[in-house]
Amino acid sequence: MFLKTEKICPLVRLLRENPEAYSQQYDLAVKSIRNLVLNMAEDELSEVCKVDEPETEYISSIPRKEAPVP
Repeated sequence: MFLKTEKICPLVRLLRENPEAYSQQYDLAVKSIRNLVLNMAEDELSEVCKVDEPETEYISSIPRKEAPVP
């Protein structure tokens, strides 16, 4: 998962200055991205992952599927 830089997204500063807002938006993004990815075919996901994302900062990786609970 990547976050756009402040240069192209003015909301980045607000999110960085407000941990609660950042956390809420992060959780929403994870949920939305996981839902999107789970409904994509492997070849489609592979193509999406090839798209260059300039002006972004790496935030985290989201597993495609949640690990099974032991």
